[in-house]
Amino acid sequence: MATLGELISEGSATTKLLLHLNGDATDSSGNGNNGTSSNITYSLANGRFGQGAGFNGTNSYISTGLDLKNITKTIIAWVKPTGTAFGVIVNQWYAPASWEFFLDASNHLSYASYNGSSVSSVTSTIVLSTGVWYMVAVSYNASNNLANIYINGAIAGSATLSVEESTSASNGMWLGRENGSTVYSPFNGSIDEVIISNTAWSATKIAKYYAMAKGRWATI
Repeated sequence: MATLGELISEGSATTKLLLHLNGDATDSSGNGNNGTSSNITYSLANGRFGQGAGFNGTNSYISTGLDLKNITKTIIAWVKPTGTAFGVIVNQWYAPASWEFFLDASNHLSYASYNGSSVSSVTSTIVLSTGVWYMVAVSYNASNNLANIYINGAIAGSATLSVEESTSASNGMWLGRENGSTVYSPFNGSIDEVIISNTAWSATKIAKYYAMAKGRWATI
């Protein structure tokens, strides 16, 4: 049973990963993409809706076998950064390429694609603060390389990436830390309610989900 504010999966055909993080990394999408936790602290203190996952900024991560390289996707998570060097939220490494959804050294939200030799990214105009919950999202359209990032339901950055995502073999998708290289720091803080879809959610849909999660009526 979902906790108030949590998404009920739209169906396994489109929702590929749904982690409520209520004590573990069980996938509620219907696809069985359960995560394996390493040095994660599950607690109500780390949750936005019920329990959530605490990441220590050094060796905490959740690994999954999910593979969404070079396809249209939407990634949504609730995050509460702590300390500094907030780090990686979701990453997929497929040597020598990768895509990353992360908080950079200046605490801006970014999404980047790396093809093994060059990188292209989109970065928010908003700086995230410590100790505050944010709903962060990115929608990436593989047909035209358009990436839009959102903070609390509002668009915060948009760019057509100049580097396409590779189709190399994947090491799977990880939360909280890179699963291949170590370009960006591990995440430092709490993460809750992770949604990954193989469709590009519209700005209207993301805003409606944010309203719904905040306890306001919305149909998505």
